[in-house]
Amino acid sequence: MAKSVLFLHIGTPKTGTSAIQLFLVTNREALEKKGWTYPDFGFVYPDASETRNALWLAREMDPSDDENRKKAMPQLLSAAEQFPHMILSEESLWTQGGYCSEGREHFWRTFASFLKENDIDLKIIVYLRRQDQYLYSYWAQKVKKRDETRLFRQFAEEFGLAHTKLDYCAQLDLIAEGVGAENMIVRPYDRSRFENGSIVYDFLGIVGLTPDDGFEFPEESNSSMSDCVLEAKRLMNRSLFQNRSTGFLYSSLWEVQREFEQEGKLKRRNAFSSAERKEFLRAYEKTNEETARRYVYPDAETDQIPPLFPTDDLDREYEEWTFSVEEIADVYNRCLFVANRNGNEKILKLQQKNRRLQKRNKNLREKVLLERWRQSPMNRMKEKMGKSPQIRGKKKSRD
Repeated sequence: MAKSVLFLHIGTPKTGTSAIQLFLVTNREALEKKGWTYPDFGFVYPDASETRNALWLAREMDPSDDENRKKAMPQLLSAAEQFPHMILSEESLWTQGGYCSEGREHFWRTFASFLKENDIDLKIIVYLRRQDQYLYSYWAQKVKKRDETRLFRQFAEEFGLAHTKLDYCAQLDLIAEGVGAENMIVRPYDRSRFENGSIVYDFLGIVGLTPDDGFEFPEESNSSMSDCVLEAKRLMNRSLFQNRSTGFLYSSLWEVQREFEQEGKLKRRNAFSSAERKEFLRAYEKTNEETARRYVYPDAETDQIPPLFPTDDLDREYEEWTFSVEEIADVYNRCLFVANRNGNEKILKLQQKNRRLQKRNKNLREKVLLERWRQSPMNRMKEKMGKSPQIRGKKKSRD
């Protein structure tokens, strides 16, 4: 029997990875009391969240990454001596594989062999999202955080079918060659199937824990923008607003988003029509069927295997992805109002801080002047003669 089991969670992207990692970091102490650990290897990457504890497995950006791996491996083995269950999480292991001196294609075999030699069982955890939903979520993220200017239809045409990571079965086969299909836990990302609609609850069940084990559940932040705000940001990416000197408008968009939520202005528009969505998914029918058969329901009879993803929404039609000038202008006007208000608040805070600094400077200046007087030869002479050190005083009148 292995001395420890390593659960390696590799995403995929846009399947609640950040929520899982935040939960694990928040409950690190509670997990260790129960025999599970989410190790902190002490590495800080400026371009990544500190909640990602296995980025060192994937990165090869500079020489320090290799040094980090040399430091991390002994720490991993030490953790295996202390805890029967370990958890690592890094979604880039799905998108780009892991680093290996012999090449990325050998990573899974090399890493699995290393763990086996050290009496550690490896279990890979993968969540898969329906391809059209993943692609839309990925496009929206690029619009929000980067400089994406293409409409979703154009983005999907140029990027979608060429994105080999959407061929889930091929990717899973590659990993299975190294670690064995029996060591892979593959789940469709479908909140309707999760307990309490939470991927964190589902993840806990996979690793052998329950939500009732006294854990703290941090609030999952919803970082999605409503369609109208997202379209305004896409147009903003094409304009002069995108330069760094006016980047303050981006932060204003989130406040506008909160206003829309409070006002119920969250109209759902369709970036893909029903026909387009079906046509797009048709290219992935075979790989999804094979994924369900080999990895999700390997013990089920062929005629009893359910679809990998629910499809009951494919016939649902939403309003077209078109926006009036008034709708976009409303977003921009709100942005400018929020930015102006926030700017005025910052100016007020700076003014208050300046007044405090001026007062402090005045007090310090007076203390310095008084100390100089006390240390002056004239004052010392008066002290020796028994006279009080008066800086200012009135002459006594003569009778």
